Amino acid sequence: MKKLIPVVLGLVVCVTIMFSGCIFQAKSPVLTSLEITPTNVQVLVNETQEFIVTAYDQKGNLIEEFAEPVWTLDEGLGKLNQYKGTKVIFTAGDQVTEGRLTVAVDDLIATANIKVVEEIVDPLIWFESFEDEQQGQFPAKWTIINDTFHQEAGTGPRVAADLPTTIPDGEQVMLYTTKPNGKKAEMETTIPEIAHGRLEFSVYQLPDKGSNLGFKPYYNDELLINFWISGGGDLRVSETIKLGTGQWFTFRFEWNIETKELKVYQKENDTWILRAETEITNAPNRLFFDGGSDKNRESSGAIDNIRLYNLDLLGEDDE
Repeated sequence: MKKLIPVVLGLVVCVTIMFSGCIFQAKSPVLTSLEITPTNVQVLVNETQEFIVTAYDQKGNLIEEFAEPVWTLDEGLGKLNQYKGTKVIFTAGDQVTEGRLTVAVDDLIATANIKVVEEIVDPLIWFESFEDEQQGQFPAKWTIINDTFHQEAGTGPRVAADLPTTIPDGEQVMLYTTKPNGKKAEMETTIPEIAHGRLEFSVYQLPDKGSNLGFKPYYNDELLINFWISGGGDLRVSETIKLGTGQWFTFRFEWNIETKELKVYQKENDTWILRAETEITNAPNRLFFDGGSDKNRESSGAIDNIRLYNLDLLGEDDE
């Protein structure tokens, strides 16, 4: 039996090395998708607009170095000049028209929708910035759930001065507060129902005071996507994404009833990252906000800069 021991040990060592190699072997980044910024834009006749292409790997991470992009433009839109690899300058023609700018890297392509106009049309059709309301009061455009309880307790969703970390829209936000084991801070409002839209918003979790914060689009009583952020600052939509606390994060819901899609994006620097998508048959017409409570402490969080855009006013296609 002793003569067999070295052989057995040798097999064990060999298997361990092979198994470890399988576990720790890292996958190299693979160019998987492209994105043009801006994706949808109006450009005045004879004016210019810069476009940038960004590349991502299979995990959604930025790729800095990749093959030279090839840019093409629909006929009649204008011309391209000042090529700088990932950047290009578009000069609009002198006629009102619309079309696409396309960029290709190997077998991947991305497009931007361009509308050449004589006057810029503002697609913003509804917004909430809390700027014209009295601090300490419930937001006037919203229906407050359990308003009597929160009025007596001094809790709930309230208009407040901007937080230590500001967001460039003004000086006020909606800040919710809940007591230990208290009722949630909940509010809702209706919005115009549009078939092709984008809803942008920014949220903030206070360090050491955060709780589950949800902001959810509904069609009547139908929840379209369950968007929420944990008290520790984790985005919970499709998958868990660690964000952190003590700073503003900006998101957008974008939908198109024709394609039956609703997508969730997060803004990182100047780039929108796709975080989740789902199938829908109806457009949002109601927004619901809820801030949770913690059994051991007071909880707080904020939302601001809620903006609804009608993308059909720009003739936009989905990204």
